[in-house]
Amino acid sequence: MDDPLEHDDGSEDVPLTIGAVERATGIPSSTLRTWERRYGFPVAERTSGGHRLYSARSVDRLRLIQGALDRGMRPSQVVPADPERLRQLLVEDAPRVTTAHDSNDAWVGMVLRLDEASLLSAFRFEHSANGLLGFLRNRAAPFLIDVGHEWAEGRLDVFQEHFASEVLRDYLSSLWRPLADQGTRAPLVLATTPGEEHVLGLHMAACVVALRGHRVTLLGTEVPIASIAACAEEQRARAVLLSYASGADRPRAAEALRALAARLGPRVDIVVGGAGAPHDVAEVRVVTSLDALDQWAAGHHHH
Repeated sequence: MDDPLEHDDGSEDVPLTIGAVERATGIPSSTLRTWERRYGFPVAERTSGGHRLYSARSVDRLRLIQGALDRGMRPSQVVPADPERLRQLLVEDAPRVTTAHDSNDAWVGMVLRLDEASLLSAFRFEHSANGLLGFLRNRAAPFLIDVGHEWAEGRLDVFQEHFASEVLRDYLSSLWRPLADQGTRAPLVLATTPGEEHVLGLHMAACVVALRGHRVTLLGTEVPIASIAACAEEQRARAVLLSYASGADRPRAAEALRALAARLGPRVDIVVGGAGAPHDVAEVRVVTSLDALDQWAAGHHHH
Protein backbone atom coordinates (compact mmCIF):
# COMPACT_ATOMS: atom_id res chain seq x y z
CA MET A 1 0.00 0.00 0.00
CA ASP A 2 1.12 3.54 -0.69
CA ASP A 3 0.40 4.61 2.82
CA PRO A 4 3.24 6.72 4.19
CA LEU A 5 2.35 5.73 7.74
CA GLU A 6 2.89 2.07 6.97
CA HIS A 7 6.55 2.58 6.04
CA ASP A 8 8.82 1.45 8.83
CA ASP A 9 11.65 3.79 7.94
CA GLY A 10 12.26 5.29 11.34
CA SER A 11 10.66 8.60 10.40
CA GLU A 12 9.32 10.49 13.36
CA ASP A 13 5.74 9.83 14.34
CA VAL A 14 3.71 12.89 15.35
CA PRO A 15 2.14 12.77 18.84
CA LEU A 16 -1.42 14.11 18.66
CA THR A 17 -3.78 15.23 21.40
CA ILE A 18 -7.22 13.63 21.58
CA GLY A 19 -8.71 16.90 20.29
CA ALA A 20 -6.43 16.84 17.24
CA VAL A 21 -7.41 13.21 16.57
CA GLU A 22 -11.09 14.16 16.82
CA ARG A 23 -10.57 16.99 14.29
CA ALA A 24 -8.55 14.77 11.96
CA THR A 25 -10.99 11.84 11.96
CA GLY A 26 -14.39 13.27 12.87
CA ILE A 27 -14.67 10.64 15.65
CA PRO A 28 -15.74 12.18 19.01
CA SER A 29 -13.27 12.03 21.91
CA SER A 30 -15.81 10.14 24.02
CA THR A 31 -16.04 7.42 21.33
CA LEU A 32 -12.24 7.13 21.17
CA ARG A 33 -12.09 6.62 24.95
CA THR A 34 -14.89 4.02 24.80
CA TRP A 35 -13.14 2.10 22.03
CA GLU A 36 -9.88 2.11 23.98
CA ARG A 37 -11.65 0.56 27.00
CA ARG A 38 -13.74 -1.88 25.00
CA TYR A 39 -11.47 -2.95 22.12
CA GLY A 40 -7.96 -1.89 23.19
CA PHE A 41 -7.66 0.64 20.33
CA PRO A 42 -6.68 3.42 19.93
CA VAL A 43 -4.10 3.17 22.71
CA ALA A 44 -2.90 6.50 24.06
CA GLU A 45 0.39 7.37 25.70
CA ARG A 46 -0.04 9.61 28.74
CA THR A 47 1.83 12.84 29.39
CA SER A 48 3.10 13.62 32.87
CA GLY A 49 -0.07 15.71 33.25
CA GLY A 50 -2.27 12.72 32.36
CA HIS A 51 -3.27 13.93 28.86
CA ARG A 52 -3.72 11.36 26.12
CA LEU A 53 -1.33 11.46 23.14
CA TYR A 54 -1.89 9.36 20.03
CA SER A 55 0.43 8.45 17.17
CA ALA A 56 -0.23 9.66 13.62
CA ARG A 57 -0.33 5.98 12.60
CA SER A 58 -3.42 5.51 14.73
CA VAL A 59 -5.11 8.42 12.89
CA ASP A 60 -4.79 6.66 9.54
CA ARG A 61 -6.19 3.43 11.02
CA LEU A 62 -9.06 5.41 12.59
CA ARG A 63 -9.90 6.85 9.17
CA LEU A 64 -10.11 3.32 7.78
CA ILE A 65 -12.37 2.38 10.70
CA GLN A 66 -14.59 5.41 10.01
CA GLY A 67 -14.76 4.41 6.33
CA ALA A 68 -15.91 0.92 7.35
CA LEU A 69 -18.50 2.32 9.78
CA ASP A 70 -19.78 4.59 6.98
CA ARG A 71 -20.38 1.39 4.98
CA GLY A 72 -22.61 0.05 7.79
CA MET A 73 -20.12 -2.30 9.48
CA ARG A 74 -20.19 -2.73 13.27
CA PRO A 75 -17.57 -1.27 15.64
CA SER A 76 -16.93 -4.72 17.18
CA GLN A 77 -16.08 -5.98 13.68
CA VAL A 78 -13.77 -3.16 12.59
CA VAL A 79 -12.22 -1.34 15.57
CA PRO A 80 -9.97 -4.28 16.59
CA ALA A 81 -9.07 -5.08 12.93
CA ASP A 82 -5.58 -4.23 11.66
CA PRO A 83 -5.21 -1.77 8.70
CA GLU A 84 -4.68 -4.51 6.11
CA ARG A 85 -7.86 -6.33 7.18
CA LEU A 86 -9.78 -3.04 7.15
CA ARG A 87 -8.67 -2.31 3.59
CA GLN A 88 -9.71 -5.81 2.59
CA LEU A 89 -13.17 -5.27 4.13
CA LEU A 90 -13.55 -1.94 2.33
CA VAL A 91 -12.49 -3.37 -1.03
CA GLU A 92 -14.86 -6.35 -0.62
CA ASP A 93 -17.70 -3.96 0.22
CA ALA A 94 -16.89 -1.51 -2.60
CA PRO A 95 -19.65 -0.84 -5.11
CA ARG A 96 -19.45 -2.84 -8.33
CA VAL A 97 -18.23 0.30 -10.13
CA THR A 98 -14.55 0.12 -9.23
CA THR A 99 -12.55 1.84 -11.96
CA ALA A 100 -11.18 5.29 -11.27
CA HIS A 101 -12.73 6.58 -14.50
CA ASP A 102 -16.22 5.38 -13.55
CA SER A 103 -15.98 6.79 -10.06
CA ASN A 104 -14.75 10.12 -11.48
CA ASP A 105 -17.78 10.18 -13.80
CA ALA A 106 -19.98 9.69 -10.73
CA TRP A 107 -18.11 12.49 -8.94
CA VAL A 108 -18.61 14.84 -11.90
CA GLY A 109 -22.34 14.06 -11.65
CA MET A 110 -22.25 15.12 -7.99
CA VAL A 111 -20.52 18.35 -9.04
CA LEU A 112 -23.24 19.04 -11.64
CA ARG A 113 -25.86 18.64 -8.87
CA LEU A 114 -23.77 20.59 -6.31
CA ASP A 115 -24.17 17.55 -4.03
CA GLU A 116 -21.55 18.32 -1.38
CA ALA A 117 -22.59 15.57 1.07
CA SER A 118 -22.23 12.81 -1.53
CA LEU A 119 -18.94 14.21 -2.81
CA LEU A 120 -17.44 14.33 0.71
CA SER A 121 -18.69 10.81 1.41
CA ALA A 122 -17.05 9.61 -1.82
CA PHE A 123 -13.77 11.32 -0.86
CA ARG A 124 -13.82 9.67 2.58
CA PHE A 125 -14.54 6.23 1.14
CA GLU A 126 -11.81 6.42 -1.53
CA HIS A 127 -9.34 7.80 1.01
CA SER A 128 -10.14 4.92 3.40
CA ALA A 129 -9.77 2.31 0.65
CA ASN A 130 -6.62 3.73 -1.00
CA GLY A 131 -4.62 5.37 1.81
CA LEU A 132 -3.73 9.04 1.53
CA LEU A 133 -1.14 8.93 -1.26
CA GLY A 134 -3.27 6.54 -3.29
CA PHE A 135 -6.30 8.80 -2.85
CA LEU A 136 -4.39 11.90 -3.94
CA ARG A 137 -2.62 10.25 -6.87
CA ASN A 138 -5.31 7.92 -8.24
CA ARG A 139 -8.52 9.72 -7.36
CA ALA A 140 -8.20 13.42 -6.45
CA ALA A 141 -5.72 14.45 -9.18
CA PRO A 142 -7.59 12.66 -12.04
CA PHE A 143 -10.88 14.08 -10.73
CA LEU A 144 -9.53 17.64 -11.00
CA ILE A 145 -8.31 16.94 -14.55
CA ASP A 146 -11.78 15.60 -15.46
CA VAL A 147 -13.49 18.65 -13.93
CA GLY A 148 -11.18 20.97 -15.91
CA HIS A 149 -11.89 19.03 -19.10
CA GLU A 150 -15.67 19.12 -18.56
CA TRP A 151 -15.47 22.87 -17.99
CA ALA A 152 -13.35 23.38 -21.15
CA GLU A 153 -15.93 21.36 -23.14
CA GLY A 154 -18.74 23.53 -21.81
CA ARG A 155 -20.47 20.77 -19.81
CA LEU A 156 -19.71 22.39 -16.44
CA ASP A 157 -20.25 26.03 -15.56
CA VAL A 158 -17.45 27.93 -13.83
CA PHE A 159 -19.46 27.95 -10.56
CA GLN A 160 -19.52 24.13 -10.64
CA GLU A 161 -15.78 23.97 -11.24
CA HIS A 162 -15.22 26.34 -8.29
CA PHE A 163 -17.58 24.24 -6.14
CA ALA A 164 -15.59 21.06 -6.90
CA SER A 165 -12.30 22.77 -6.04
CA GLU A 166 -13.65 24.24 -2.80
CA VAL A 167 -15.09 20.94 -1.54
CA LEU A 168 -11.83 19.12 -2.25
CA ARG A 169 -9.75 21.93 -0.75
CA ASP A 170 -11.81 21.89 2.47
CA TYR A 171 -11.48 18.10 2.69
CA LEU A 172 -7.70 18.14 2.20
CA SER A 173 -7.35 21.03 4.64
CA SER A 174 -9.24 19.04 7.31
CA LEU A 175 -6.69 16.22 6.86
CA TRP A 176 -3.42 18.14 7.07
CA ARG A 177 -4.09 21.01 9.47
CA PRO A 178 -4.52 18.93 12.68
CA LEU A 179 -1.34 16.98 11.84
CA ALA A 180 0.69 20.07 10.96
CA ASP A 181 -0.43 21.79 14.19
CA GLN A 182 1.23 18.95 16.13
CA GLY A 183 4.26 18.58 13.82
CA THR A 184 7.66 18.19 15.45
CA ARG A 185 9.85 18.39 12.36
CA ALA A 186 11.37 21.25 10.37
CA PRO A 187 8.80 23.88 9.33
CA LEU A 188 7.99 24.19 5.64
CA VAL A 189 6.48 27.17 3.79
CA LEU A 190 4.06 26.40 0.92
CA ALA A 191 3.04 28.97 -1.68
CA THR A 192 2.77 29.76 -5.36
CA THR A 193 4.62 32.61 -7.03
CA PRO A 194 2.90 35.47 -8.89
CA GLY A 195 1.04 34.24 -11.97
CA GLU A 196 0.18 30.79 -10.54
CA GLU A 197 -3.44 30.79 -9.30
CA HIS A 198 -3.96 27.08 -8.52
CA VAL A 199 -3.98 26.23 -4.81
CA LEU A 200 -4.96 22.54 -4.74
CA GLY A 201 -1.43 21.32 -5.50
CA LEU A 202 -0.32 23.05 -2.30
CA HIS A 203 -3.01 21.31 -0.24
CA MET A 204 -2.02 17.93 -1.66
CA ALA A 205 1.62 18.65 -0.82
CA ALA A 206 0.60 19.81 2.68
CA CYS A 207 -1.15 16.46 3.29
CA VAL A 208 1.98 14.53 2.32
CA VAL A 209 4.48 16.54 4.39
CA ALA A 210 2.19 16.92 7.44
CA LEU A 211 1.81 13.13 7.60
CA ARG A 212 5.60 13.01 7.76
CA GLY A 213 5.54 15.21 10.86
CA HIS A 214 6.44 18.61 9.39
CA ARG A 215 4.94 21.86 10.56
CA VAL A 216 3.32 23.69 7.62
CA THR A 217 2.72 27.35 6.83
CA LEU A 218 0.53 27.56 3.73
CA LEU A 219 0.49 31.07 2.29
CA GLY A 220 -1.74 30.40 -0.72
CA THR A 221 -1.36 31.63 -4.27
CA GLU A 222 0.47 34.44 -6.08
CA VAL A 223 2.59 35.48 -3.11
CA PRO A 224 5.30 38.08 -3.83
CA ILE A 225 8.83 36.66 -3.76
CA ALA A 226 9.92 39.05 -0.99
CA SER A 227 7.00 37.88 1.18
CA ILE A 228 7.77 34.18 0.69
CA ALA A 229 11.40 34.84 1.67
CA ALA A 230 10.37 36.94 4.70
CA CYS A 231 7.99 34.20 5.90
CA ALA A 232 10.67 31.50 5.48
CA GLU A 233 13.05 33.59 7.57
CA GLU A 234 10.43 34.37 10.22
CA GLN A 235 9.48 30.67 10.50
CA ARG A 236 13.10 29.47 10.31
CA ALA A 237 11.80 27.21 7.55
CA ARG A 238 14.01 24.43 6.27
CA ALA A 239 12.40 24.51 2.81
CA VAL A 240 9.92 26.37 0.62
CA LEU A 241 7.57 24.20 -1.46
CA LEU A 242 6.07 25.70 -4.61
CA SER A 243 3.44 24.25 -6.94
CA TYR A 244 2.91 24.89 -10.67
CA ALA A 245 -0.13 23.48 -12.48
CA SER A 246 -0.03 22.51 -16.14
CA GLY A 247 -0.26 25.62 -18.28
CA ALA A 248 2.01 27.61 -15.97
CA ASP A 249 4.15 30.34 -17.57
CA ARG A 250 7.46 28.47 -17.21
CA PRO A 251 9.85 31.30 -18.09
CA ARG A 252 8.11 33.57 -15.58
CA ALA A 253 8.14 30.78 -12.98
CA ALA A 254 11.87 30.11 -13.56
CA GLU A 255 12.64 33.80 -13.14
CA ALA A 256 10.66 33.88 -9.86
CA LEU A 257 12.49 30.78 -8.59
CA ARG A 258 15.91 32.28 -9.33
CA ALA A 259 14.93 35.48 -7.52
CA LEU A 260 13.70 33.45 -4.53
CA ALA A 261 16.88 31.35 -4.43
CA ALA A 262 18.98 34.53 -4.41
CA ARG A 263 17.01 35.88 -1.44
CA LEU A 264 16.93 32.66 0.58
CA GLY A 265 20.51 31.53 0.09
CA PRO A 266 21.70 27.94 0.54
CA ARG A 267 20.24 27.39 4.04
CA VAL A 268 16.66 27.00 2.76
CA ASP A 269 15.84 24.37 0.13
CA ILE A 270 13.44 25.21 -2.69
CA VAL A 271 11.31 22.27 -3.82
CA VAL A 272 8.91 22.54 -6.78
CA GLY A 273 6.28 20.16 -8.11
CA GLY A 274 3.32 20.01 -10.45
CA ALA A 275 2.88 19.48 -14.19
CA GLY A 276 3.96 23.05 -14.97
CA ALA A 277 7.10 23.16 -12.80
CA PRO A 278 10.24 24.47 -14.55
CA HIS A 279 13.04 21.88 -14.64
CA ASP A 280 15.94 24.15 -15.58
CA VAL A 281 16.64 26.18 -12.43
CA ALA A 282 19.93 25.02 -10.91
CA GLU A 283 19.16 25.99 -7.29
CA VAL A 284 15.82 24.19 -7.20
CA ARG A 285 14.87 20.57 -6.47
CA VAL A 286 12.04 19.20 -8.65
CA VAL A 287 9.79 16.43 -7.31
CA THR A 288 7.94 14.72 -10.13
CA SER A 289 5.27 12.92 -8.07
CA LEU A 290 3.58 12.85 -4.68
CA ASP A 291 5.51 9.67 -3.91
CA ALA A 292 8.78 11.51 -4.58
CA LEU A 293 7.62 14.33 -2.29
CA ASP A 294 6.79 11.76 0.40
CA GLN A 295 10.29 10.25 0.15
CA TRP A 296 11.84 13.73 0.34
CA ALA A 297 9.70 14.66 3.38
CA ALA A 298 10.48 11.37 5.13
CA GLY A 299 14.21 12.00 4.97
CA HIS A 300 14.11 15.71 5.66
CA HIS A 301 15.23 16.19 9.26
CA HIS A 302 16.45 19.22 11.16
CA HIS A 303 19.84 20.54 10.16
